[in-house]
Amino acid sequence: MEWQGPLILCGGDCMKDLSRPLRALVADDSLLTSAIVEYILKDWGYAVETAGTGLAAFLTVQNQEFDLIVMDLEMPEMSGLEAATAIRRLKGERYRQLLIVGMIAHREPTYLEICLKHGMNALMFKPIQAGELLTELQNLEHSFAATLQAVEARVGGLDCPSGS
Repeated sequence: MEWQGPLILCGGDCMKDLSRPLRALVADDSLLTSAIVEYILKDWGYAVETAGTGLAAFLTVQNQEFDLIVMDLEMPEMSGLEAATAIRRLKGERYRQLLIVGMIAHREPTYLEICLKHGMNALMFKPIQAGELLTELQNLEHSFAATLQAVEARVGGLDCPSGS
């Protein structure tokens, strides 16, 4: 598949402000992985910020708006799973609609279910490849409404706001 510009990543009837670039946060304590994912996303037209810990990612999300987070599961101070759970607990529609893609080096099938239970929308295995990331983001775009419902069901006890 060829890249056709930034994905809208909102599904349903929501409208993203396309007068600005889509914003992504890449959170990983590995500078190499962070740089690779940042390069891929910038090449696709995203404005990208980085964070080196789960806690830094959580704090950054509260101070800036993002359309996408690509986050390592195993980071210091706060894991990616803990950060995703904490983000989903924040009050506000933007935290509910935020796409969170987890990353991990261990290819364990059980990690996907764990990620979903913590409010992530998807899981990718390192090393991150541009084509795989593109496919995952396109899959998320096409199933965004269903993904939102699944996230709400899985994190129902996390004070996530319900539909509009």
